[in-house]
Parts: sequence; C-alpha cells; structure tokens
Amino acid sequence: MTLLKTFWTPIVVYPDVKTGCKFVAAYTIAISIFLMALLVHMQNGGESTQMYNPFFEANLRELNYYVVYTLIFFAYMVGSSLLLLKGLNNNLRGFLLPWLIGMGFVVIFLLVWSIWLLYGYYIYVNSHNMCCCDLLDCGCYAILLLVMCLHSVQSDPRNAITKH
Repeated sequence: MTLLKTFWTPIVVYPDVKTGCKFVAAYTIAISIFLMALLVHMQNGGESTQMYNPFFEANLRELNYYVVYTLIFFAYMVGSSLLLLKGLNNNLRGFLLPWLIGMGFVVIFLLVWSIWLLYGYYIYVNSHNMCCCDLLDCGCYAILLLVMCLHSVQSDPRNAITKH
C-alpha cells in the first residue's frame, strides 16, 4: 500500500514521491550553497544586523566560531543530499537517513530560535511575526520529514505484511 501518489512541495506538485525527493535534495543543495556564501560574506564584514538573522547579536570574535560550525553543517547537508540522490537512483532507503537527521536539526534550530526571538524581543511586533513564520516553517518541515519516512517504509515490498 502506497501512502502517497503525488508529492507536493511549496513550489511544484511532482507526479511521484521519488521525483519529488530528488527535487527536495536539489533544493537543499542550492539553499545550502547560497547560505554558505552568505555566511562567508558576513564573516568578511558584510551586513549581519537584521533582526531575522541568526547571528544578529554575535560580535566579530564569536561570529567566526559560529560561522565555522554553520559552514560544517551546510557542507554536511550538501553531502547528505548527494547521498539522498544516490540512494534514490539505486533504491537504497538507508541513504535517506543522513538527510533526515540534518533536517531534524534544522527543525530543532527553527523551534529554539523562534522561542528565543519571542523571549528576547517580545516588545517588538516584528519578532512575533517572525516567530509565527518560523513555527509554521518548523511544522511544515516536520510534516515533510514524517511523510517521507512513512512513504519510504510503506512503499518497500519487504515491509509488506503477509497473511497466511
């Protein structure tokens, strides 16, 4: 029994889950590379004073440590997305696991960061709007991860329950 026949992302509806997962991996690679370039720009003295920036209150000495850890995480996400693509091409479901773990960290970060925004800047209306958007995004990612896991487990014929 297949859980999903089509795969919906915020931009496009794909005809099957395998194609949708390939495009989600491609989106993850593209966004990770873009954010890596943005982090290097901020580390070299670029603009990082917007309230919605996770490095909003970091000074230059602390920013170097945060940027290095974040660059390592985004490099991990690029690698896990490439593994996801390889696993989809070779029908290996285990290659989905590193990407799911990384996106689990993204969901946890969005949850903690939105609570921190609400706690630290509760007097600003903008922080309430950003917190609501982050929590909505966190919920959407969690649903996406759950659906991908359930579909990958239920679509495997080895997991079928046979009746005797």
